[in-house]
Amino acid sequence: MIEYLLYIVLYGCLLSYLVLGFIFSFETLLALHEVESAKKWIRRFDSPKSFKIKLYIFYPFYYLGYFFLEVIPYYLGLDNDIKPLDFKKIYEFIYGKK
Repeated sequence: MIEYLLYIVLYGCLLSYLVLGFIFSFETLLALHEVESAKKWIRRFDSPKSFKIKLYIFYPFYYLGYFFLEVIPYYLGLDNDIKPLDFKKIYEFIYGKK
């Protein structure tokens, strides 16, 4: 019985990490393209310190989202240019320069 509950907790944590990671990475990729609604959304829910922490926690999702939303469309000819994934530029767009 306890093993069953541990599996539920483990799968719940794993699914929460996946869902939150994809949501946060998509919003960050929108901020890479300087979308104002993404800037407002991130500023509403995150302080500069918590944003940096989330950048570290969800680091693998940025590259996965970047690959599917930037690299693949570029090589398929659906997009003319590819933006480099620069976290400093994203942070400066959202919170301004330090």
